[in-house]
Amino acid sequence: MNERPKDIIYSIRMLNKYLSQDFDNRLAEYGLTGHMGRILFFINGRTNIDNVEVIQADIEKEFQLSKSTVSGMVCRLEKRELIIKEKKSNCAILKPSEKGVEIIKHIKEQRGETLNALFKGFSEEEIKSITERVNKILENLKEGMR
Repeated sequence: MNERPKDIIYSIRMLNKYLSQDFDNRLAEYGLTGHMGRILFFINGRTNIDNVEVIQADIEKEFQLSKSTVSGMVCRLEKRELIIKEKKSNCAILKPSEKGVEIIKHIKEQRGETLNALFKGFSEEEIKSITERVNKILENLKEGMR
């Protein structure tokens, strides 16, 4: 194998590292960990975008986390008034609070600034080409893992 694929993988890892750090730093401004922020975004996305009710088991499955880990994070998000638990039958439906939605909006705005900086100097055609190639790599990876 020549060195190019290794260089590409390294670059993808570094890109992921920097973007994750950027996201985590923005969450830290609100006293949130990366996992807590991702869970808040997940609850908001499923509730307000997909119009689907979220229960704790959905989070456990999505993030492959234990019941106790998710329970602790959900409890902390609820104490910080970022999510609301609504009792329904024998389970609790999780929804983002207004405060949680406002934090998400603010972080998304900041994330837009990061993405603008990331793709500064790229044409729409170049961005489209990168997207297609990265998606092809992901498809190949998924196919190879089956």
